[in-house]
Amino acid sequence: KPLDTRKVVYGQAFGIYALAEFHRATGDRAPLDRAIALYRTLESHGHDVAQRGYFEEYTREWKRLSYSERSLVSPLGSKSQNTLLHVMEAYANLLRVWPDPELRGNLNDLVDVMLTRVLNPANHHLRLFLADDWTPRSDEISFGHDIEFSWLLLETAEVLGDHDLIARTKTVAVEIARATLAEGVDADGALLSEAGPKGLTNTHKEWWQQAEAVTGFFNAYQLSGDPRFLQASRHAWDFIEAHVIDRTHGEWYNLLARDGTVLSPDKVSLWKCPYHDGRTCMEMVERLTLVL
Repeated sequence: KPLDTRKVVYGQAFGIYALAEFHRATGDRAPLDRAIALYRTLESHGHDVAQRGYFEEYTREWKRLSYSERSLVSPLGSKSQNTLLHVMEAYANLLRVWPDPELRGNLNDLVDVMLTRVLNPANHHLRLFLADDWTPRSDEISFGHDIEFSWLLLETAEVLGDHDLIARTKTVAVEIARATLAEGVDADGALLSEAGPKGLTNTHKEWWQQAEAVTGFFNAYQLSGDPRFLQASRHAWDFIEAHVIDRTHGEWYNLLARDGTVLSPDKVSLWKCPYHDGRTCMEMVERLTLVL
């Protein structure tokens, strides 16, 4: 029996992503059909056709929830970089196996939204929460999302196969990585959580942020040849090996304090699973094979 019947767009995105990947792995048609059906449902109900992008949360009957009624993903705005980032990622994975013209158009538009509405060109960070009309609702910075976006953006452009967009996103990816390296990396090589206009606001170190730092900085090194990015990727991995991996029971700890003390050892929770760490390991195996 469902305990929570809200329909969260963030969750729909991961459903599409997973079903498309299931089809890629097995060749079975049923997961692809499910992914396509879920994509069409999301487009019917979650897409802001008037002002672009995608809203956050709905009732079971697809009625939009007000700020006061929802809290899972975006408490500060009707749109969030986190949801839009993962819709982009999901649509790119679906396009790999289903080259539908409408899907391609929607993904192209979403990339443009990320570049022109969500990304702040003044500081090369993502705006976390936004209103229907894209007015920013927060001035916080999430370093983990920034560096994750930097390489997923380029990956999406490559899936779309648009050479001009690929060139543009390469430049943007390096700019974001440069800003993240300058502002968000601690002395021990780990990525810090959040900052605001006056400096750091959250110095915790989460497992997923460290994973995305390894891939994102290495991606920037591949694009630019700048050895500082290679060093940043390696140092992030060194921190993971020294502090994040549970050598006794396996997998990665969830949350650490700035000094490396484990604050939450959870391996699986509402927000914790092997998604970021497993993907980083597979990404890096592939990328290092190409470089070495």
